[in-house]
Amino acid sequence: MLPLPPLSNELRFGVELPQHLGWGVLRELAQACEELGFDSLWVRDHLIVDPHELDQFQQGYLVDGRRVVSGEYLGCIPALAALAAATSRASLGTCILNFPRRHPVDLANELATVDQISGGRLIAQGATGHPSRDYVPLGLAIPPRVRGRMMEEQIEIIRALWSNEEPLDYEGEYYSLRQARIGSRPVQQLPPIWLGIDRTYRRVARCADGFTLTGSMFGSDLEHYRASVVRIRKEAIAAGRDPDTIVAAARFAIVLDVDRERAKERAAAEWGALWRRSEAWHTEWAGTPDDIAGRIRPYVEAGARHIMLWPIPHRDPASTLRDLSLFAAEVAPRLTGTHTGS
Repeated sequence: MLPLPPLSNELRFGVELPQHLGWGVLRELAQACEELGFDSLWVRDHLIVDPHELDQFQQGYLVDGRRVVSGEYLGCIPALAALAAATSRASLGTCILNFPRRHPVDLANELATVDQISGGRLIAQGATGHPSRDYVPLGLAIPPRVRGRMMEEQIEIIRALWSNEEPLDYEGEYYSLRQARIGSRPVQQLPPIWLGIDRTYRRVARCADGFTLTGSMFGSDLEHYRASVVRIRKEAIAAGRDPDTIVAAARFAIVLDVDRERAKERAAAEWGALWRRSEAWHTEWAGTPDDIAGRIRPYVEAGARHIMLWPIPHRDPASTLRDLSLFAAEVAPRLTGTHTGS
């Protein structure tokens, strides 16, 4: 089957892929999502899989309705490079890359390589990381406040390395470079850099090309989302930037069916198995295409321009694609005004 055109030229739709299911499933899902017309594909950054994390939902997947724990997790940038060669149209994003535990020269070089392999399809989304995860196991004692300032310097360095052929000297509070130059050049002179945030609005307004809110996935507090977009736009104007150049994204974990009750039953059973407890949003974000379009539309009206979906992970890719196929066929057209059904 030939890939379909993008779902929308203005409102974009992406999928966060479950790389804990291994490369074969990741590749199959990515190619299927591209064929469905999704605009972007995202992989996450997860360095350490310890006993505590093995107990969390993101390490689980479903086999015949049973939760199975995966002890693997493909590295973010290598997986993205492989997807760059296995796909042809969709943007490829990091969701969300822990910047401060990497050196900015390495980040610039490796991300430029992904952009080159993909033909200019990279979105580099970074964050300061969990307060302890991925830091404590490595013996890194970097306070969260310090990580934010480090990341701002990193973004400055990465953009300078991407856009200059000449060796770079840099003297900052946390990084010092002498005649630094990367060997890989991005196809996009400056690939977009997004930030995954909670409330660091001023940093987004000063440094980022786009953002996601860490809380906009589970339960998705609309009022917090709306207020955050307004705040970032105001901060961008104060910083002398056009707020329309900063892409607001929103993330959703949904379950879809043409039958509302069947969708809610499946959401309760499948998310409940993965979480091993019941959460209100399991069924709140389950329903028919009309239901889900109605839940997402207020976020679009609040300024979201990139909708990112987290499907329930199954070992069988066809089961994972069930919700995504229905979303592409019935929900996205309702959100873009192109739906022709009754």
